[in-house]
Amino acid sequence: MAVETKGDRWTSSPVSDRWSGRGATAAPLAILLVAAALRLPLLAAAPPGLNQDEAINAWDAYCLLKTGADSNGAAWPLFYTRGFGSNRSALFLYMLLPFEALGGLSVTTARLAAAIYGVAAVLLMYAVGKRLFGPACGLLAALLLAIVPWHVQLSRNANEPTICVLLVLLPLAALLQAQLPFRDEPDGPPRAVWAGAAGVLAGVCCYGYAAARLFLPLFLTAAVLVTWRAWWRCLRTPAGARALAALALGVAATFGPLLLQHAAHADEMILRGQQIWVWSAGDPPIVRAAKVIARYPAHFGPDFLFSRGDHYVIQAPPEGG
Repeated sequence: MAVETKGDRWTSSPVSDRWSGRGATAAPLAILLVAAALRLPLLAAAPPGLNQDEAINAWDAYCLLKTGADSNGAAWPLFYTRGFGSNRSALFLYMLLPFEALGGLSVTTARLAAAIYGVAAVLLMYAVGKRLFGPACGLLAALLLAIVPWHVQLSRNANEPTICVLLVLLPLAALLQAQLPFRDEPDGPPRAVWAGAAGVLAGVCCYGYAAARLFLPLFLTAAVLVTWRAWWRCLRTPAGARALAALALGVAATFGPLLLQHAAHADEMILRGQQIWVWSAGDPPIVRAAKVIARYPAHFGPDFLFSRGDHYVIQAPPEGG
């Protein structure tokens, strides 16, 4: 651990002291350079060609930039963009806008956005890991994310999955900055402004790729439940009550409309999922669960991670990775 407790005070430990000075800067910087070296060069050439998902994202973002509507004529879409008729999440389009505003419409511009967000995720992984478990853990987590093959590949594609790791880390970093009890004992009193920002970020990040939309609420809820006693103590203090109220307001303002949209227009919101479910429409629940369980372990094998991917050409390393 990087810190040790004495009553209610957090003090530096010998481990923290060893990471002070130049080493505390040089090691994270070296990892960021590795992450950038794997993600930034030759973006227009590797992966070879622009797949259809990248193309529609880049074009939709460019249409928004020039006309205020996507390629299907929807003005500033919020909950989804139709794309090729699959109702894809729209958040990534807005994250492309600054890059296309500066660099125009091109393969390099679209993929540069993905690469920059990928490097940013590595930096946030270090910051969050260090804050939760100490500098050594932060460095190891950042290094693994910097070199893990699937994150490298996704960071070189202008697709929505590119930002999944970033979408999980952003609200987590804000929660830690708000001094909320994401771990048992924060470093100081809760900060209402940062708590409100964390709530807004948590909600906004759920507008991204569907995997993050499913994972992030479950992850944050589980984390709160694990440390519920600390959250209860936080709520019983005036500063903690203000911070938690700000957090709840931020979540309600951003995640609330998305939740209502899912409830009122479920078929439209999960259209993409309906097109790619591993099960058939007529399968009973137990068969659906069995198909998911049967398929899941293969995602951790060397064939999927390093050799052929999921055998879909745009995600198979020899052709598109």
